[in-house]
Amino acid sequence: LIHLYLDLAAGELFAIRDSFPKVLELAKSTGLLTSVAWAEYFHAAACYLQNDLKVAERHFIRVQELENSSHAICFVHSMIGLAFARQGQGAPDEASRAILEAMEYVTRMQNYDLIETVNAAAAELAVRQSRLDDGLVWLAANRYDTALDVAIHFYLPMLASVRVLLASGTDANLAAANIRLA
Repeated sequence: LIHLYLDLAAGELFAIRDSFPKVLELAKSTGLLTSVAWAEYFHAAACYLQNDLKVAERHFIRVQELENSSHAICFVHSMIGLAFARQGQGAPDEASRAILEAMEYVTRMQNYDLIETVNAAAAELAVRQSRLDDGLVWLAANRYDTALDVAIHFYLPMLASVRVLLASGTDANLAAANIRLA
């Protein structure tokens, strides 16, 4: 699985998709459902990043189905990916439901770091759904510093504030986005 993580970090999306069947088979043959979930997650992320949204959705759903066996990061990022894949396919209500399910999960698990991640994704989804005011409300209370989180995952919550600022399009917010990226 580590090479899938490294391939995602390196942007080697075809490599992830090519090695997925073998990694999945190995994970299934050992009975390690957590590893199965991670394999599905990395494959889904690669598909999403290549704009293969239907396939990405299908593999993010497989992680969703493995909720009780998935690592929390894997599950939450898969739910965010599912939301964005559904939004990209013109299903905003289903996208919102996926974010809600992610929020219910992190609340139930009392995983406060991931609550912030889901909040950031919810704000970004709001902007993608033309609900800019909701994104700006989140931004006003945003605690994410764009320089804090260097881990490579499907969703990078520290960039949500920049995306909300860019979506607003005002000169002041464009300048603020530029400062956050500097």
